[in-house]
Amino acid sequence: MIALVELIAGAGIANDFKYAARVTSNGTGAAGDRARYTMQRLLLIILGWAAFALACLGAVLPLLPTTPFLLVAAWCFSRSSPRFHRWLLYNSWFGGYLRHWQEHRGLPSGAKPKALVFIILTFALSLWLVNLWWVRILLLVILTGLLFFMWRLPVIDAEQQKTP
Repeated sequence: MIALVELIAGAGIANDFKYAARVTSNGTGAAGDRARYTMQRLLLIILGWAAFALACLGAVLPLLPTTPFLLVAAWCFSRSSPRFHRWLLYNSWFGGYLRHWQEHRGLPSGAKPKALVFIILTFALSLWLVNLWWVRILLLVILTGLLFFMWRLPVIDAEQQKTP
């Protein structure tokens, strides 16, 4: 376990694991609890980075969603690494939307129309490029489900943001 933490130290997250050891230490020296908590944190960090990578791919690939993967990454980081969670919330690309979602449980005004236009354009391009009829049908089914999901998301305007 120490070798694993030393390996991770090269990635710059050793302080997070030291934090975990302090948090889980209850004075009884429960090494098994600390090891289990450290492994759980490591798995959540790995899952969080995998979800973040998929979200980045989803930003440019039409069939891969971005938002669910970002929410999974935020959830994983919030339970494993305060530093990575803070980094994700203040990321220049995705941070504003995540902070808005955490505070208001809705999209900022203007985000929904942009997302709908981008979804329709990328699916239209995909439908134009694909020659197989069954793939086109699959794309249309996915598009319908995605548009229905996006249409149902709440939009929070500036006045609603000010009221607690």
